[in-house]
Amino acid sequence: PSEDWEVSRRLEGDRVLPLRIGLTQSNLHELESLLMDISHPESPSYGQHWSAKQVAEHFSPSDESIAAVHGWLTDAGFSSERMRLSHSKGWVEVNATVSEVEELLQTEYNVYTHTSGVEQIGTFFLFSSRIRTDCSDQVVTLTPSLNMSENTSTS
Repeated sequence: PSEDWEVSRRLEGDRVLPLRIGLTQSNLHELESLLMDISHPESPSYGQHWSAKQVAEHFSPSDESIAAVHGWLTDAGFSSERMRLSHSKGWVEVNATVSEVEELLQTEYNVYTHTSGVEQIGTFFLFSSRIRTDCSDQVVTLTPSLNMSENTSTS
């Protein structure tokens, strides 16, 4: 973090974190073309906007991506009952203790304090080296990680 932030303490191991794993979406290479088709007056698809369901179905991660991440979490000791897939299928969600997430990612979570007194939880980890190899192309982001903002708090 910037010099305005300082590690104040380790985050308690039994604290529950809302672990969210963002999956790689499918068909993103088609996005610009599809948007141009519905927005150009001379296109036969002009004005034929998609529903949220159509967008989610077209761009949702592949079943293989979802299965790979579920497999990674299952192998790490998370039961299927604890995992949820978001409505858009773009996120795998699991509530996990700090200790569980630290073991999964081989990292440590800390509380960082800003010079203004605001606290933020986070961790530094080399993303590509902490995601299981067969999942590394399936995962685009993982939270909570480290995003320092003066508007966030641990409470």
